[in-house]
Amino acid sequence: MRPFYESQAHRDAEEKLRKKFERASGYYLHKVPFSYGVDYACTDDDQVKAFAELKVRTNKYKEYPTYLLSYQKCLKAQYLKKTVYLVVQFEDGAYKCNLTNVLSGYNGVWMGGRKDRNDWMDIEPCVHIPIGLFTPLKNE
Repeated sequence: MRPFYESQAHRDAEEKLRKKFERASGYYLHKVPFSYGVDYACTDDDQVKAFAELKVRTNKYKEYPTYLLSYQKCLKAQYLKKTVYLVVQFEDGAYKCNLTNVLSGYNGVWMGGRKDRNDWMDIEPCVHIPIGLFTPLKNE
């Protein structure tokens, strides 16, 4: 089984971002099983309206021209047949993009990922999402 690299501090930061996105979007976020490929179902009166993938990063919003995301995650997002939000907490604010809109018609796939953990599974096909497609969360 593949190891998880999340620390408690990282889980706490993601929980803080979950609450922030709930306030900004008006949705309630329910954690979904790992097999969905995203973190949460976004509901309104228990009806699933969308899904969300939450990420916490240690760089500033405009530090890089693109946001790197696993191609496998993108494929799973398309399979859900609902809006999928990618919500990222950067050092200087929280931003979101509609991953569903980004991926429609998108065909650029490159190898990428982390090389600092010496884990061959950290390198995989990825997409580069232009950073300008992200918008600040409300109240940020």
